[in-house]
Amino acid sequence: MPFRIAIAIAYGVFIINAGAVLKIDAINVIEKGAFLIAATLYVTSRPRSNVILWMLGLNCLLIFFLGYFTTYPGFSWSTLIKSLNQIFIVYMLLACVPTEADRDAFLKIAAWLPIASTFLGILYHLAGLRAISGFEYSTGLMRFQGSLIPAFLAGVAMCGTFAAMQFALIKRPIYFGVAGADFLILLLTGGRAALAVTLVVCGVSFYLKPQVSLKLKTIGTIVGLAVGGLMLGAMWESIATRFQSSGANGRDIMWPYLEDLASQYPWTGVGFGHQFFTVPREVVILTGSTAAHNDFIRIMVELGYVGVVIFYALFILAVLWVWRSPHVNKSPIVLIALAGFLFLSRTDNALATPAYFPLIILSVMASVRYPSRTPARAGVPDRLPAVPRRAAVRPIAPLQPSGPAGSASGS
Repeated sequence: MPFRIAIAIAYGVFIINAGAVLKIDAINVIEKGAFLIAATLYVTSRPRSNVILWMLGLNCLLIFFLGYFTTYPGFSWSTLIKSLNQIFIVYMLLACVPTEADRDAFLKIAAWLPIASTFLGILYHLAGLRAISGFEYSTGLMRFQGSLIPAFLAGVAMCGTFAAMQFALIKRPIYFGVAGADFLILLLTGGRAALAVTLVVCGVSFYLKPQVSLKLKTIGTIVGLAVGGLMLGAMWESIATRFQSSGANGRDIMWPYLEDLASQYPWTGVGFGHQFFTVPREVVILTGSTAAHNDFIRIMVELGYVGVVIFYALFILAVLWVWRSPHVNKSPIVLIALAGFLFLSRTDNALATPAYFPLIILSVMASVRYPSRTPARAGVPDRLPAVPRRAAVRPIAPLQPSGPAGSASGS
């Protein structure tokens, strides 16, 4: 119970977005701290895999080793240590075996999060605190952002759509409606990569789930195509504009700069968590951000050419280890979610924000194997007791006449 309360509070702090609404500078520390507390409660109260924690330790050893030898003048041990939370949270949430209540709570929280962010965004807009849509200068479009920013709400809606569909398939079919609402929010945000990952992951989940009958798959396909067609028709202009645009959003300026910086520190990088502080003001003015919007390039800048390979190799190995665990069904859902997360890492800050990395955690939780419970009807036992072989009833032999053989009675 403490973990479930803590994760609900952490997500609540995240979607309130007090940093942008109330201009609280330290809110990022509070947000990450809330998730770290939840992950710590989780790993200390559930059965856990020490192998995953050893992989976390190896990644930390790599980060400290490269940090010790870097010659980047702006390196700070304080920045490195404060940045470790982004890998601690993911690894600790992967390391444990969730209870059925943990799984249900995590799926339901993620499913309702986009809707909660939407309502909060409406309240902020009506109160004059913050606009409900954000302007994208590269396309001239206004993208729906709720209480967050469009990119973060797209990630939240992606995870929410997936979580709602999983919970609908596992327990409550009514959550298909929640999945539809989350998907509509995702379309409104204009998130292209998040939309592509959602369609693939949810499609694989629905069609490969053995519990889903062929009839339900057929009905779901027809309803999905009809509703999807209506959504696309209503929002075709904005969706087409987003998909036809280059979508660089400053990445064409930021990435060459970061690649050049990485070439200056090829073996050690500039230090884990330092990329955010390496971007000069003139690049920030041109791109409008200090974020790399590509985790592969960011980690390459921070850990060097070899370090980024080891870092992601350990991360992928950790997910595969969980997937191969006895308590997890060998479903392709986890692998598809991992591939989707890596795809998102090419254009977003997928590892450092709670909007994206829960996709992997949700896929693992939805694939955990629990003992099936088929409740018996009142007054009826689950199984009729088997009749012992020796106690079986034998057929009755026909009666024989009691007189001498061949004599006729009554004559």
